[in-house]
Amino acid sequence: MKNKISYTEVEEALIYCQARLINHGVTFSIKAIRGPSRVRELNGIRALIVLILRTDKDYSFAKIGAIINRDHASAIHLFNNYDKFTYGRLETYELIKYELMKENLLRIEIIEREKILSQIETYDVAIKILKLRLK
Repeated sequence: MKNKISYTEVEEALIYCQARLINHGVTFSIKAIRGPSRVRELNGIRALIVLILRTDKDYSFAKIGAIINRDHASAIHLFNNYDKFTYGRLETYELIKYELMKENLLRIEIIEREKILSQIETYDVAIKILKLRLK
């Protein structure tokens, strides 16, 4: 049984993927991705979508499957067999995969840096308050 998901959620997720992939020269239509075609090119793009939604959004395979109109097992299969589905454009897709992963790390680094700066600000405020109390 397929996971229930609103079409708005589907559109938002796939538009997010389109935005992430357009800089890498990969374009697709939502209709084609969700359609029944098993053309190698579409499966390669589906594998990229699964990778993005799993790594960027931490979506479950059931939710990813619903987004691409497949079951969770298909999403897992696309994720685990990424190399097979990107065959023929493997170098291009591997480059995209590593660039996406690098972007994720940089995003995490920025978030972590912001958390640390926020903690430092909190400590600075606490230090100022304690110094004022000690005077």
